[in-house]
Amino acid sequence: MPKPVITLTTDLGTDDHYVGVMKGIIWGINYDVHIVDLCHEINPFDIVEAAFKLECSYRYFPLQSVHVVVVDPGVGSPRRPILACGENHYFFAPDNGVLSWVMASDNVQRVYAIDATHYFLPKISNTFHGRDIFAPSAAHFLKIYDPTSFGDEITDYKRFKIPVAQVVNDRQIIGKIVSIDRFGNCITNIFEDDLNKMVEMFGKEKLVLTVNTTVIKGLSSYYAEKQTKEPLMIIGNAGYLEIAMNKAHASRELQLRKNLDITLSVL
Repeated sequence: MPKPVITLTTDLGTDDHYVGVMKGIIWGINYDVHIVDLCHEINPFDIVEAAFKLECSYRYFPLQSVHVVVVDPGVGSPRRPILACGENHYFFAPDNGVLSWVMASDNVQRVYAIDATHYFLPKISNTFHGRDIFAPSAAHFLKIYDPTSFGDEITDYKRFKIPVAQVVNDRQIIGKIVSIDRFGNCITNIFEDDLNKMVEMFGKEKLVLTVNTTVIKGLSSYYAEKQTKEPLMIIGNAGYLEIAMNKAHASRELQLRKNLDITLSVL
């Protein structure tokens, strides 16, 4: 049998010891596990960014993978640790809405409040539940795959409203920038299925994207289709429309940021 997989998504960064300690806890409990660093550079406390990046990633892992998400501004407060059971994946996270995207996309069927303290470390810090609660719980889970042993099923878990683009009509979609990657590509919430309908009706050269004072005409197929530092729009690898530049940082060059509204229309 292949080794089970645990992914880690955090805002802990890699300059400190935190992520390494979480891995040590997991391997100390269950050495027969693959640990994948999905992302540790989430902006501090940004549960929306973490939720989006998890949504873009989890489905590429083997079935029955366990995903641990520690973006937890409420650490030490009464907020609950939870285990969400999807159709094909399992998720350990604080009950703060960080699983909202995957709850919509992976047909999450059951959610449990984790209160089985015998799976925790003996001493619980109020500042590092990633080490003391989530890492050991996930490691133990991969030995038994029994969510009922971790706590009671709940239905009042927290979810935030996913920022869905508004399809106004056949000629206009209003969305927003939801994430910016290290290359400066601005990922929007306009999904390729909606965009492709416009392309089929009007052609990709007729599309116009407007954000702030920037106007981009025509949908590109690849980055190098445009000249260096020329703005472009493209369907990114996650299936969402992106604002980018060939060999340049679009966010900085165009002064774009998360949550800015954008409009996609037809000439």
